[in-house]
Amino acid sequence: MMQNNLQPPTPTMQDMHIVAQDMKAFQSQFKLGKFGFDPKMPGHATEHTMIVRQQPRTAKKIGSGISLPFEVRQEMALMLDEHQCALTVALHQYNKHHGHSEGAEGFISLHLLLEEHIEQTTKHIDEVGERVARLGVVSTAHPVTQHELSYTKSRTGGQVFGSRLLAQ
Repeated sequence: MMQNNLQPPTPTMQDMHIVAQDMKAFQSQFKLGKFGFDPKMPGHATEHTMIVRQQPRTAKKIGSGISLPFEVRQEMALMLDEHQCALTVALHQYNKHHGHSEGAEGFISLHLLLEEHIEQTTKHIDEVGERVARLGVVSTAHPVTQHELSYTKSRTGGQVFGSRLLAQ
């Protein structure tokens, strides 16, 4: 029987614990210390000996086209890169829930809402990435590194992923 009460359910203690975990992950700090080439971070090492490229999360010393000091550009870009990582983690969650939405009453409305979130988040990821590049920094592209740098975390089976993927 369909319920007439359309109020959202009252958050449980488990819901509050999950929110508290996300708040601890951010800690009002950006991960500015995680920059430069680190061969232990996924996506940083390369097997290509003939390709010379700027390493992820490093700023160009000259040639960015913006007349801000190097340190300022790097700090701004690292904050934006961390935000882009969080947006990408959110996008993966929206895509997952978009594909798994079900139910006779709310399927279409939920499906369309998640589709709108996917479109807007994709747009924001693109805009932030362009700003990071304009500041002369290469943004993070590897999914594991994005998750590590993100201030939001993916969930699977109620568990929070750490910097390593959990075997299921």
